[in-house]
Amino acid sequence: MTARGEVPRRTESGEAPAWQGVRRAHIGHTQPTNNAVRRDASPLECSGVSHHGLTIRVALPAPLCALARVDREVTVDVPAPVTQRAVLDALEAGYPMLRGTIRDHATRRRRPFLRFFACGLDLSHEPPDAPLPGAVSSGAEPLLVVGAMAGG
Repeated sequence: MTARGEVPRRTESGEAPAWQGVRRAHIGHTQPTNNAVRRDASPLECSGVSHHGLTIRVALPAPLCALARVDREVTVDVPAPVTQRAVLDALEAGYPMLRGTIRDHATRRRRPFLRFFACGLDLSHEPPDAPLPGAVSSGAEPLLVVGAMAGG
């Protein structure tokens, strides 16, 4: 018998429940896809800095995840200074199928029904060459690409 609120670790037959070990996604939360550190990784790579620049986390909306065939959150290498333009350039270079989905092909401006958030701030109307918050540059927080709602 388990106390109220506890999850049984084994069934009565001694087997683990079929759902055990499955992570449940919660609305508004991003789940890291792989926390493993390679044994051959250099200290520079482990600190969030790659040989190409800073490693930035980007959380994408479900339709773009399906298009790119990725999990909710991806990482991209961005040269300093970290700006919206630099992150989106790196994202489109790493995932060519996303070209034109976040920014217009011709004007390179954000699509009308997409918004950018980081550290609780709406960055959608910031200039594309404005530096992103330090927590995004350090990899502590992701840059969130969010599909806006419309209608009524």
